[in-house]
Amino acid sequence: GKIARKFNTTIDFIIAVNNIEKPSQLSIGRELWVLNNPIFELTIEKKKFTAVLTLNGEFFKRYTIGLGPEADIPSGIYSLRSRFKNPVYRKAGQKALAFGAPGNILGTSLLTLSAVQETPPVAGLALHGTWVNASLGCRNEDGRVRFRNADIDQLTRLLPIGTAVNICD
Repeated sequence: GKIARKFNTTIDFIIAVNNIEKPSQLSIGRELWVLNNPIFELTIEKKKFTAVLTLNGEFFKRYTIGLGPEADIPSGIYSLRSRFKNPVYRKAGQKALAFGAPGNILGTSLLTLSAVQETPPVAGLALHGTWVNASLGCRNEDGRVRFRNADIDQLTRLLPIGTAVNICD
């Protein structure tokens, strides 16, 4: 955790790129590969149903996404607030659905967002995986910003808390 904070990265990223099978057995003196203060930024392009990830201002990767209702995903500037693996789905007025339960649409990971600067706060705005890849490239009645499970898992490993997320029309 200290190394991840020092280099502005995530524990999961360090574990993945260094093929660490048992993090609890890391020993002092082991060399680790890390990015030195990477600056990731994710831009959600609603009209194109894409998300573009940049690293230190340079193109890194493009993702195909799906979107929920327009009113639930306002354009603005946000930052990554929290990361959840195997998320529980909570829909207003309904019982919470455990990870993997029928009706839980969140896929394998969930990244919550907070509005920053002049952007008004939005309750429940998040990036999440999906079990239904056919829901990508279009709008759907449920969810917010959907990614393939493998893609959201990659973003969960890469993006530290505080990463800028821009949502534009």
